[in-house]
Amino acid sequence: MCTPDFHIKLCTCDEEKIDKERCWRLIRQKFPTHVLGLVVAQPMFGVENYVKQKILHDINHTKAFDFQYSPLEGDLLEVNYGEYYFSYEFKDGQFEDQPFGDYFTDNVGIAKGNIYSGET
Repeated sequence: MCTPDFHIKLCTCDEEKIDKERCWRLIRQKFPTHVLGLVVAQPMFGVENYVKQKILHDINHTKAFDFQYSPLEGDLLEVNYGEYYFSYEFKDGQFEDQPFGDYFTDNVGIAKGNIYSGET
């Protein structure tokens, strides 16, 4: 049973029950890929930044997944929460903000499902 409290909960569910407005996907690279480039980002303010940082905090500091999960270096978590899209990569022992996109050409899906945040 996936019961949220004050923290984001990433719940697994059957494919046909996934709500496209509040979903997540966790993937793992089959073969390491190295991408080099310049990252230019404008500071984010407001609700979007709050939601992004809240999800990052919860996946790093709470039991956010409803299944037994031990992240591996390079695991990628993509989150669609309403109008917002976020991507996080597991590096050096924690998830970090990662520009959203399909950067890994060869990967395997680990799990996916809906996001619950205490609201009905």
